Amino acid sequence: IVTTIHQEGYAIVPAFLDEQEQSNLRKGLAPFFTNTAKLFARPGEPEQLTDKQTIHIQNVLAKTDIVDNIAVKQSLRGVLAGVLGHDFVFNAGAVAMAPDPGCHAQGLHRDDGFFALIQRPHLPLVLTVAIALDDFYPDNGSTQLIPRSHLWPAERSPEPDDVVQVEMSAGSMLLWDGSLYHGGGANLTSDTRRTLTFNYTRGWLRT
Repeated sequence: IVTTIHQEGYAIVPAFLDEQEQSNLRKGLAPFFTNTAKLFARPGEPEQLTDKQTIHIQNVLAKTDIVDNIAVKQSLRGVLAGVLGHDFVFNAGAVAMAPDPGCHAQGLHRDDGFFALIQRPHLPLVLTVAIALDDFYPDNGSTQLIPRSHLWPAERSPEPDDVVQVEMSAGSMLLWDGSLYHGGGANLTSDTRRTLTFNYTRGWLRT
C-alpha cells in the first residue's frame, strides 16, 4: 500500500471495515448526516442554491466517540507511519460528509497547499484517508483524482482527460498523498454517499 501511494499518489484498501464496524459508524453518524442534508432542495421544491457543495462535518472526534476505534486501527497506523514517518500527527482531524442527491462536483485541489514554501514535487507531507460507508461509483459522486499528479511541478495544471473516478465498495478505504489533485464528484443518483475522512501530516509540520 505504501509503495502504491508513493508511485501512484493513492491506494485503495478493500474491506478495511467489517460489516459491524460499518453499521456502527452509519448509526452513530446518522444525526450529523440528517442535519447536513438540509442543504439540498427536496423533490418538488425549487432549487435553493446554484452551486451546491456538501457540508463538511468538522472535528468529529470532539462530537462523538463512535469513530475513535477506527482512528486508531493498527493497520491504518502502519500505513501512515510508512508514508509519513512514525511521528505522524492529526492535521485536519476527522471529518464526515454525505454528498446527497443534487450535490455538485467539487473543484480539483490539493490538500497540502498551506505548506506553500516547500517546492513541488516533494516528499509526502499530508495523507488523507477516506472511508466509504456506502459504495463509491461515478454516478453517486465518487472521488475524482489524477493519478501521479503528486509528482507534478507546481506550474502544471490538471486537464479534464487526466481525471479518473474511484470505484470501491462500502467498507473500503481510499488513501491519497496531499499533493495529489482530487475532488468529490457530482451526485447524480437518488441516494447519498456517506464518508468518514481522517487527515494526517508529518510530526514536524503544523497547520
